[in-house]
Amino acid sequence: MDPYQTLIMDVSQEGVAAIVLNRPSVANALTSDLVAELADAFATLARTPEVRLVILRGSGEVFSAGSDPDWLRASGDYSREEHEEDAFALAETLRALRELPQPTIALVHGAATDIGAGLALACDTLIAGPAATFSFSEVRHGGASIVLAPYLIEAVGPRWARSLMTLGETADLDLACRIGIVHYRAASETDMEAILERLADAVFRASPAAIAEVKDGLDALDGQVPSADLSRWAARRLAHNRVSEHGREGLAARIEKRSPQWRI
Repeated sequence: MDPYQTLIMDVSQEGVAAIVLNRPSVANALTSDLVAELADAFATLARTPEVRLVILRGSGEVFSAGSDPDWLRASGDYSREEHEEDAFALAETLRALRELPQPTIALVHGAATDIGAGLALACDTLIAGPAATFSFSEVRHGGASIVLAPYLIEAVGPRWARSLMTLGETADLDLACRIGIVHYRAASETDMEAILERLADAVFRASPAAIAEVKDGLDALDGQVPSADLSRWAARRLAHNRVSEHGREGLAARIEKRSPQWRI
């Protein structure tokens, strides 16, 4: 699925993949085509170890206005099974983004609405510009965007997720920062890029294999409480990491007081 029609994906020589939702005339609203292209892009990145960082952003003035009205209109005659398959494709695309082995950063300028907000929440880190808002308004249109709920719950907890989604609320930037939607708040577009550059530098200081291990391990730990079995499981994973190629290289670099091989 290349070249893409509804998004732009560019991979730099350093290994930074920038994905841009590219439907600015309709505020980057999602269609089945855009969802399919995102799924293809994420699948490609998942099997491209040369990519060290994935950045997701929208073109134009907003991040994403959610589902395209024409897409919704076309689905009016869908059967229940067809609606389910559409929603499953969307849910799996969000999951593919969250499970990428590389660090993922969403740059949100302007509005991120419903499933558009879900895309931003599925990223590891979210940088918000001064005009960013996050809307969860599907209930006002008779919808229930449960596919994005796991990512909202992970960000803000079940009580805030329940409040936002049942009231159809829009979280302004102050609220989004206070409840945990936003990791980094930028004062301007220039500041957004400066924050991104600082975070990218942090990514390139780290072992990509270790980052992938941390992401996988954090998912496995979700909801667990400390126990002897959990301690043994964590120790086993740490030992595996220590004897891996990146683990040995990191230790050698520290002892020899030099940069490890993955540093650019």
